[in-house]
Amino acid sequence: MVKNRIIYIDIARAIAIILVVIGHYIPQDHPDWYGEMRSVIYGFHMPLFMFASGLVYNVTFRREKYGIFLYRKIKRLLIPYFVVSFLIITMKLLSQGNLYVENPVTLFSYIRVFYMPEAGYFTWFVWALWWMFVIIPFFDSKRKRLFLLLLSVLLYFLPQNFPEVFCLKEFKRMLIFFALGCVSWDWRRNLDMLKQIPIYIYVLLFVITNYIKVIGYIGNQRGESLIISLVGIGFVFSICRWLDNKGGVTMKNLLLKVASSSYVIYLLHTTFEGFAKAVVVKIPIIIASQDPIMFSIRAIIVVSFGILVPLLLDVYVIRRLKATRFLFGYK
Repeated sequence: MVKNRIIYIDIARAIAIILVVIGHYIPQDHPDWYGEMRSVIYGFHMPLFMFASGLVYNVTFRREKYGIFLYRKIKRLLIPYFVVSFLIITMKLLSQGNLYVENPVTLFSYIRVFYMPEAGYFTWFVWALWWMFVIIPFFDSKRKRLFLLLLSVLLYFLPQNFPEVFCLKEFKRMLIFFALGCVSWDWRRNLDMLKQIPIYIYVLLFVITNYIKVIGYIGNQRGESLIISLVGIGFVFSICRWLDNKGGVTMKNLLLKVASSSYVIYLLHTTFEGFAKAVVVKIPIIIASQDPIMFSIRAIIVVSFGILVPLLLDVYVIRRLKATRFLFGYK
């Protein structure tokens, strides 16, 4: 049973990172349907990532000294973050004089990266997750983690925002989902009834909720955003359980590989998406056409680069060399 649970959690991590890569492809000439799809994805994909991170933390929980725990997280989270950030900043500095670069940088960016997501706003996730790992060891029992969830609810609805430095603002907004992931694993036997709900109910609820959002009856108020996020999390995990039980071996193995490389994909996907976009614009039949099919082909190429190239780089280079294993947080 534990093995099966871990498998569907990893499938959820894979789906989450795929949604992240799709969401970060934002061509200016995208059709309306693509914009609406991105809006739906952005309603729940990072809460899904945080929820899955809380689950994984609790599944793999082991008692150890606080300093050792933080040391492991520095190796796994922060060192890869700084390595990739320095690389991205350097590439931007070398190219922005001759090429168009989104979010230009300066030499001071090498300093700002120590307290802001300077290399790319998407790296706020690293800082937010880091602060969650800083505090979670102090909540080392079921009751304490339940208290953390209640505290995170209060923080979520607190009208005052935290400072943007160290991404504390995002930490305040996302802690509720990480804590919910922890508590969901703690109280999994009490929540078994949720697994008995047919998948079509989750699908129907997801479709209805997001249709109401698209037509404008649900806005971006905190409570409304929370509902949309929770519905999305439930929807994805219902699919993950179905894939775990009914999915083909090849598909599950591929998703598990994506899950195992999810952090490398997260850090590198924008770089390789950018490379793919530069290649695609050289193909006249694709870039010149406004046909929805041609746009879909272009999107598939760019998103596939963002997922598969970091995945292959991780499996065949990063994990095989001692230096890169250290730089990307592997043991």
